[in-house]
Amino acid sequence: MKYKLRDGVNLKPLATKLTQKGTIVAPQNILQNLSDFLCLLPAVRHSPSRRLQASYDEGGDVLCVHFGRQPRLATDSDVTDDDIIVHYDGDEITGITILHASQR
Repeated sequence: MKYKLRDGVNLKPLATKLTQKGTIVAPQNILQNLSDFLCLLPAVRHSPSRRLQASYDEGGDVLCVHFGRQPRLATDSDVTDDDIIVHYDGDEITGITILHASQR
């Protein structure tokens, strides 16, 4: 298996690190779908802390995104017209929950 992108970025250290950490996702799956992960770059760049954590609940079809190093408790939440829940701590957005995520 090749571990390089067209621009010459070496991905073998990434594949080795993922294997050593015992991740459930096989490194080759990550490498084959690397463009899916690279599409996250604009979201990370524009997030409040340039950090985000995401999880997907397939049964509920819900995508949860938390901004920052760790998820924080929200003091308030608003639901938008298109079924996105925005979580706040005071005036700061701490995360979003996207309902019906796979249908978007």
